Amino acid sequence: MTRDQQLGAALVGAAALWWWLARPGGVPSVTTDVVIDAGDDSPIGRMAKAIAIAEGFYDGDTVPRRANNPGALATSSLTDRAVPAAGGHRIKWFPTVADGWAALRAQLQRIVDGRSAHYTLSMTLEQMGLTWSNGDRNWATNVAGVLNVSTAATLGTVLT
Repeated sequence: MTRDQQLGAALVGAAALWWWLARPGGVPSVTTDVVIDAGDDSPIGRMAKAIAIAEGFYDGDTVPRRANNPGALATSSLTDRAVPAAGGHRIKWFPTVADGWAALRAQLQRIVDGRSAHYTLSMTLEQMGLTWSNGDRNWATNVAGVLNVSTAATLGTVLT
């Protein structure tokens, strides 16, 4: 590699680093405080933890963990900070794990309150899983296993 090529490569690397650091919010933080849900034994708390397990949040350096997003909550907004996920999907990035847990619990509370655009209390875990996980049939099995219920259990059963 010539000196000019080395200089060009160094400039490209520096530009990429500058872009990464100059984005709003800078470098996303990865926190080690992933057990913030401990002690929440409410139905919503149990479901949130089951979803986090199914999404791989506790499995080390996963996309939900890097995004501080235990529920792997998706975003379609171009203004939300997001992290690329499998299948070309994007999950929302949260500044802290606590923010991610709060958003997951709020999503589950919207289901309980009948305000969800996608889920109802009469849906089964299997039905919810197909939407939540973009068609992954194992998602419902994993969530149901943590909750010790069948995939045919309704959201009303597990969330209320």
